[in-house]
Amino acid sequence: MIIKSYQDEIKSKRREKSVFWFVVFLFTAYLFTFFQWYNINFSLIQEYVYKISKVENLKRYLSSPTDTFKRAELLKPFWIIKIYTVPDPDSIIVDGKPYNNWAKVIYNLWYYDVNIIKKWYISVDLGIVLWKNNQFYSNIINLLKSTQYTRISEDFDEISNFDWIYLSRSKKDWKFKVFDENFKLKKLFVTDYNYIGYKYFSYNNFIYYYDVEKAVLKPIISRETWVYVSCSNFNLFNRSLFCYDNMKLLTDNNVNKKEKIQYINNNVIITEKYIYNNNPFTYSWNLYRIESSWAIRPDSLIHINNIPYLIENEKIISLQEDNQIIDETQTDQNQKIVSIIKNPIKIDEVKKVKEFSQDENLIFGIYENKKIMILTDYHQEYRFSLPEDFSFDELEIYKFNGYYVLKNKLWLFVYYRWWKDIIKIIEWNILMIDNWIIVFNKENKIYYLNLNEE
Repeated sequence: MIIKSYQDEIKSKRREKSVFWFVVFLFTAYLFTFFQWYNINFSLIQEYVYKISKVENLKRYLSSPTDTFKRAELLKPFWIIKIYTVPDPDSIIVDGKPYNNWAKVIYNLWYYDVNIIKKWYISVDLGIVLWKNNQFYSNIINLLKSTQYTRISEDFDEISNFDWIYLSRSKKDWKFKVFDENFKLKKLFVTDYNYIGYKYFSYNNFIYYYDVEKAVLKPIISRETWVYVSCSNFNLFNRSLFCYDNMKLLTDNNVNKKEKIQYINNNVIITEKYIYNNNPFTYSWNLYRIESSWAIRPDSLIHINNIPYLIENEKIISLQEDNQIIDETQTDQNQKIVSIIKNPIKIDEVKKVKEFSQDENLIFGIYENKKIMILTDYHQEYRFSLPEDFSFDELEIYKFNGYYVLKNKLWLFVYYRWWKDIIKIIEWNILMIDNWIIVFNKENKIYYLNLNEE
């Protein structure tokens, strides 16, 4: 009896260990599949169990276990959506079902409609595509306040911002008005100096700037000769003042002072050996050495898949000969390799581009006789069809907190990645965009709009 009781106890211990290690195996297997982005397909498992319960099917399933596993689809891939909005929304609906702000929710492979609603804010309609290379969608969305604009008591025709102030000019009486950051009038002055733009003036070929601290116009002094800077033929590119008399920049820039500038616009500066970045809002590159043998006069420079490309004559061309794509179909053992520049994206005419960071670009143009907008971002490409009346003329592009702001003379659109539509928020004469602040003329009255106002 003692021996039998001892044997029973040993068997009981073995059974407990077997159950324990079986549970450990199940949890380990589940965690392994979970971190491989797979989940257990319980619905199909039930159907599978029902099928193999029939004797006639059991032999066929056991004869080829690999095919049986595939047919059963015991595991299915899963995707996660994680959305956080600022401020908290009134509701978030994902494919007709409520979603809690900042929740991690498992979804199947599919296209999902997302609707975000908050009172006094612009409603957001997203189209999210979950696929094998995009298994985790996570996004922080700053909701835009509805267009509630504020009247500016003073009138003017143009305005610019620098050093926490706004400088405006009235073409009717040539009055210059200085406002603080809340558009409260600080100073008013009249001058017969020629206004260049931004904070620069000219008089008798000498260049002046508005000194914010002393609230006066002061001449610019050359750091090389320590005399007043003079120029008769000049232009303002972004915030860089360029003199055509000596083909030099009159303001600080990253261009080597010893290099002669051959070409300049709002995006690039070309010297004999280098192409420089002249866009103060793009910090993804500083300069490139020009390796191509032909003369270039590009509109801008962007990066696609980490390769620099020039935009010239509405075409995309390679900056460096080493980065040109080889057409291997035109090569053989006895023929020299033919180097052909291929378009890295499908577009017929490039009308406007804007690079925000390395490989993040907004590209506007024509493809198959249709107006399109293309967002390239980290080896991904998003295409958007534009309305037929969308104008590329005087198009300016900005980005604030994930929102792309598209400005023309008479309208302003906003776009957010994954949005279904481009939203038009202003249809009046836009005078200035400064970060989230938009100043515009509506029916001969001046207003400003703060898109980021709580």
